[in-house]
Amino acid sequence: MSRPRIGISAYRTNARWTHWDLAATVIPQGYVEGVRLAGGVPILLPPTPEGAEDPGEVLEGLDGLVLTGGPDLDPALYGAELEEGTDEPTPDRQIRDAFELSLLREARRRELPVLGICRGLQLMNVERGGTLVQDIARAELDLMPHRPQLGTYGRHRVTTEAGTVTAATLGEAVDDIHSHHHQGIKEVGDGLVVSGRAHDGSIEAIEDPAQPFCMAVLWHPEEAHDTTGAPLFRALVEAAAAKKAATPE
Repeated sequence: MSRPRIGISAYRTNARWTHWDLAATVIPQGYVEGVRLAGGVPILLPPTPEGAEDPGEVLEGLDGLVLTGGPDLDPALYGAELEEGTDEPTPDRQIRDAFELSLLREARRRELPVLGICRGLQLMNVERGGTLVQDIARAELDLMPHRPQLGTYGRHRVTTEAGTVTAATLGEAVDDIHSHHHQGIKEVGDGLVVSGRAHDGSIEAIEDPAQPFCMAVLWHPEEAHDTTGAPLFRALVEAAAAKKAATPE
């Protein structure tokens, strides 16, 4: 049987290479390597308005989905006003928001395995009617372990909740994760359960127990794709392989 094909949601942004500075579709290599080393075929998914309208066309032939990190979600998606420090919802970012929300809904309908990472966790929560804290520092949490400064990863420990898929995948705890976020979960979305917390009690992992494999983490396992992040990518690819094997050609 061929390797499972894993879609990876991509950034819609400007990028610079050689002498070019252009609008581009990009993704950090860690996501690609995480899927590849776990035995999957990584497929980049550029955010488009057409994909938001017909997510089934995008997901056709895919066996799993990774929802990646990136800019803050538009607060209007969870009924909030834009607060100071939250990324401006530019047209490109709104296209990505709509695209990934549609992919997630369709993936859930098809029972495709889904792994959300950082923004992907926030998206998964908002898609279920949950809300976000736009700045955890204003929620009286110390931002430093989560995001010391822009472009620098914080490092801290995450403890998992017994009996969850997250705990079965990662064990009781993960030390020294890579963290770069200033937003978090306020209200947990319908049907989701908290499966991991940081040292300060803030939510770091969620999952949907009603789905075969649907989980998300707030840290960046792609930055340690060949060490501590590997179990997450491996669990996704294994679930995708099982889904592929059970699906008639």
